[in-house]
Amino acid sequence: IFYSLWEVFDITYEFNGISFFKRSSVQERVHAEKFMIYQ
Repeated sequence: IFYSLWEVFDITYEFNGISFFKRSSVQERVHAEKFMIYQ
């Protein structure tokens, strides 16, 4: 499930010109996963 969500968010960030996943660290990804779980 998370894999599909990562794909969607990756496309969204790329569309917004942020390229979050290309510059994010592992710690930031874990924090994002926790945030997604709480949503």
